[in-house]
Amino acid sequence: MKKILVPTDFSANANKALKYAAEIAKAAKAEILLINVCDAVDTPFTDKSFVEQKYNLPVEEATQKELLLLQKELSENYQLKVEAQMY
Repeated sequence: MKKILVPTDFSANANKALKYAAEIAKAAKAEILLINVCDAVDTPFTDKSFVEQKYNLPVEEATQKELLLLQKELSENYQLKVEAQMY
């Protein structure tokens, strides 16, 4: 099975690229692998659990929510198999 890797940062330009990728995937009968790289904060100067709770977890949750929304939108609008992953 063919897969098209589509990175996203949820910007307007990334959304345009995603629509082009969806059209290509539909024509090629391919799947889409949608990814976002979430840059976690890591610091030696404070309690890591504080940083994780106050910054990293909310950012990861929001990112995962956005990925799932895009996955659902692509699946429904283009009838594609879409896998979404966050790194």
